[in-house]
Amino acid sequence: MKILIVTGGNTERDLLKRVLDQYEPDYIIGVERGLKALAELGQKADLAVGDFDTLAEGETEQFTEEIPVIRLIPEKDDTDTEAAIREALRKNPESLVLLGATGTRLDHTLSNISLLLPLCEKGIPACIADSHNVIRLRTGSFEIRKNDCHGTYISLLPLGEEVTGLTLRGFKYNLDGVTLPQGRSLGISNEIVEDTAYISCESGYLIVMETRD
Repeated sequence: MKILIVTGGNTERDLLKRVLDQYEPDYIIGVERGLKALAELGQKADLAVGDFDTLAEGETEQFTEEIPVIRLIPEKDDTDTEAAIREALRKNPESLVLLGATGTRLDHTLSNISLLLPLCEKGIPACIADSHNVIRLRTGSFEIRKNDCHGTYISLLPLGEEVTGLTLRGFKYNLDGVTLPQGRSLGISNEIVEDTAYISCESGYLIVMETRD
């Protein structure tokens, strides 16, 4: 099952339409203002999640009519997006795309990136996307095809204290078994120069960002 979560950050209409058309999700979870973004394209979610404190009066009822709703309380220990990811995991998805997870609230953006961890731990391909970035969390060995890359640049940051044994091949700047710690910008703004780039690490989790200006 391919799952799409549209949460309450900046949701670009053209990107959302493209993801709906190309990704063809089997199941859609709308979170807060993500429900409104979906409705503006005539798309109804399969599940609504949130405390709905960012929707105007009457909008919650309008956007959740005839679909299941998980209504959260505003005073809680986790975000609405985390609750939505938890519900997605219960369905054992084959992949997951998260839209509306970036924006002006940097605290929410950073939190949402960290929420990719339980998906990565279960081996579920997942990403956060906006018009300038595709963000994944990866570990072990993997490859990126240049023609499939979202942007010009590949940036790598550790999630947690450090990533060890980081090796890059097919990049403008290759690496061979280095440690990538917190507090360094070594992994920022690399570029793929071969048809396929190869990345591997011995331990840790890499935040992998395909970015463009």
